[in-house]
Amino acid sequence: MHTDVRFKTVRDLINTRSITAFEQIFDTIPKSMIARELRKNTSRIDDIIQRPEELRYKEIKAISLLLGVPCSKIILLFDGDFA
Repeated sequence: MHTDVRFKTVRDLINTRSITAFEQIFDTIPKSMIARELRKNTSRIDDIIQRPEELRYKEIKAISLLLGVPCSKIILLFDGDFA
């Protein structure tokens, strides 16, 4: 898990169900910061947001570790995008 306070804030917001869709994470943490931490470019983050069905399990796991939440919660965020 990352030490920047925004990551903890997002974790808490996910755990309290205040964040219900993946894209809402970027209201708190810039895409560039997530991309840098995941060693991706920002265009890949945009692809994930626009086409979550193309997300790889490896990316889900990396996002969950980065935010300190279980993979299942990250998957539920993407399910919110499909609702």
